[in-house]
Amino acid sequence: MQPEPTASPGACDEVARLRKRLDELWSRYGRSEYPEQLLRLQRGVQRRTKRIEALRCQIAQIEEQIRWLDVEIAGFGKGLEMLLGDAIRRIERDHAEAWSPVPVLGYRIWKVAGGGLHGVQVRWNGPVLDAVCRVTFDDDEIPHTDGRCGRLGCGVYAAKDVHELLQEFVAGKSCSFAAGVVAMTGKVVEHERGYRAAHARVIALAVARPANVVFADDPDVIAAIFDDPAVLQSSNVRRATWTEVHDRIAKYLSHQAWRNEWTSAGKNE
Repeated sequence: MQPEPTASPGACDEVARLRKRLDELWSRYGRSEYPEQLLRLQRGVQRRTKRIEALRCQIAQIEEQIRWLDVEIAGFGKGLEMLLGDAIRRIERDHAEAWSPVPVLGYRIWKVAGGGLHGVQVRWNGPVLDAVCRVTFDDDEIPHTDGRCGRLGCGVYAAKDVHELLQEFVAGKSCSFAAGVVAMTGKVVEHERGYRAAHARVIALAVARPANVVFADDPDVIAAIFDDPAVLQSSNVRRATWTEVHDRIAKYLSHQAWRNEWTSAGKNE
């Protein structure tokens, strides 16, 4: 955009000075006729000055209209915000989506093998995992709820009931496994027996072998276990039956979940 042309203040001052001087000379020696060229220039200045005044008036009117339109747009924006929010909440409710102000807690199991802790599909390289869609490779709005990635859907899975989880996956099995409480954040989709989430962080862990179990809720210890479960080999643990192990795990993890829910609720009140 080119700058608006404006008359130089110095030029205006000089014209005014010259007019004043001409008036003085006319008063002293008598008035003479204006040169025709001078008259044309003065009339041109007058016409353009009036045009500028008219344009400035139009600009003021346009600016006033713009201000009113801005006010109306702001009002429409409030209405759109309300309607869009209602539509989003209705769809999220229909598809069991949630964006909780506090983490949603659930339970998970990992297989202890190959020097690490493994979920159903991937090894967890640490106590934090971000979900990816291995069907569409589309990370937008994970976990998906529109069926694009199959019947089960993507996301980090967690169960609602620790007793059912242990009974279904490890009851009576002579294997090494870990069970834990995970705090799920971001987009969380609720199902009848569990959740799918965009992000999960382990906040309590129980590592079980065929006849013993070790518990951890310290973040540094949990991180060390995910890095290498062998750090627990020197732990002093009491031998127990599988039924006792499962019962102790369920009680410990349930207590950890309750404690974290109580702590989070207190912080948000």
